[in-house]
Amino acid sequence: MALGSDLAICYRQLCLDNIKTYFESSNDSVADFLEIQNFKKQSEKCIIAEDIEIGDNPFHYLPTVLLEEIIKVLSHDLKKPMMKTILEHLITPQITTLKLSYYEEDYLKHVPKFRKLEKLNISLNSSLGDSCFKLIGTYCKSLRELNASGCHGMTDSAIQWLCVEAKNQRMENETLGQCKRIEKLRITRTQVTVKGVQLALKHLPALKILHHEATVTALANMTTFSYKNAQVFRKYPLLALFIALGTPYTSGSLNQAVSMCPRIDNIRICANNEGLTDNDLFCLKSIQTLRELAIFLVPNVKENLKFTFGGGVAPLLELVGNSLEKLNLSVFDADDVWIITEFCPNLRSLILLKNLKSTAISSQEEKINHQFQTERSRKKGPILKKLVYLCIGYLNFPFDILIYLLSFPSLLDVRIHHCATLTDVVFEEVARIHQFRNLERLILICCCSITYDGIDILMVDGIETEIFVATAWTSSEQDSAITCSRKTRTYN
Repeated sequence: MALGSDLAICYRQLCLDNIKTYFESSNDSVADFLEIQNFKKQSEKCIIAEDIEIGDNPFHYLPTVLLEEIIKVLSHDLKKPMMKTILEHLITPQITTLKLSYYEEDYLKHVPKFRKLEKLNISLNSSLGDSCFKLIGTYCKSLRELNASGCHGMTDSAIQWLCVEAKNQRMENETLGQCKRIEKLRITRTQVTVKGVQLALKHLPALKILHHEATVTALANMTTFSYKNAQVFRKYPLLALFIALGTPYTSGSLNQAVSMCPRIDNIRICANNEGLTDNDLFCLKSIQTLRELAIFLVPNVKENLKFTFGGGVAPLLELVGNSLEKLNLSVFDADDVWIITEFCPNLRSLILLKNLKSTAISSQEEKINHQFQTERSRKKGPILKKLVYLCIGYLNFPFDILIYLLSFPSLLDVRIHHCATLTDVVFEEVARIHQFRNLERLILICCCSITYDGIDILMVDGIETEIFVATAWTSSEQDSAITCSRKTRTYN
């Protein structure tokens, strides 16, 4: 990033911090600001769009982008009475983006102002109920993104009021279900059921992202219903599907869901869920434009896997790996890295966490592993020329694999944690290959075998590298191990 851009970001943040400090400094700050003499008269010379409602509130004259940034900075302190007063003045009819980290019923009176609102984040507000969504569904006709994850009071009624048109019985000349433009809807950890998810799918024609634990189940049920009733299978414009932790899953549901969403390019699967098999993974082979794939494990949760790397993951990568740009895997063994890079030459992001080898090894897995280990003995692994982000964690790779993964010269951001086999020798070998000339950021957490000598290897004259080291590991040999709890070093 250019120095000028960095300075601009720093000055911007400094200005926002000063505004926050100003409002927090005195209970009279808002009153003082609103009583600025002749503010409105001086501002009347400004050119103002006719469709923007401007009153006596001086905040309304500020640029919309600045208003949204100020609200974002102050939103974490909304429990304070003074901050709530400030919010009432900051929320103006022209804002397009709003995040409320704290919610009270009194905020409902602001919703009718949100006619231009496009992005609303009210996530993690457990006290928020369906009544809020009735107002949103009435007034927020421009809404494109809604994040309500963690709103435990949200039910299927909220989804109906958002997108199913009906007369609002409490307000004359107002109609519910006006949020037809929603493209991204995040409603995990709510009381919304499969029925609510199906309502969203049917009544939001522009919906591309739908985050809910039952999305796959809802799509599968709709497929089954259409088949049994000899109906035409409707297609949906969803771009992503995910199977979350704890989601009841029936084998074959993923295949049904994918068949209804021809534009899917992002799949995220929590591998801890029972019911997933090699066949469920292999059904993804029909996605010709798969860009992102994540098959991950949640730590400290019972693992009862019924699929394997060789029987499910590897055959899938062989067919779709060429189109993949982002890959996140937890189900693999160290030597499987050679297979991953062979099948996925165009990766820009690679995350490898928690080394795991399933006890159920299929004959197909043994065949694939043998084939590629033989190939590896004949030649070196391929160079991923587009890889810019690499994250490795909770595993101890052999030296040769670590050196191989770090040897890609295009790497900009590398993050390694809980890896005892990462040593100074690894950095020495990689430095001989490309000297980390493109590396912008390195984060090491709990890599207890690295010393300051290893860090110094990364320092190249004329190259700026941000290095962050954190470890809870301690050693009596202070001179040969990093024992700081937090250390950031920037070299130029």
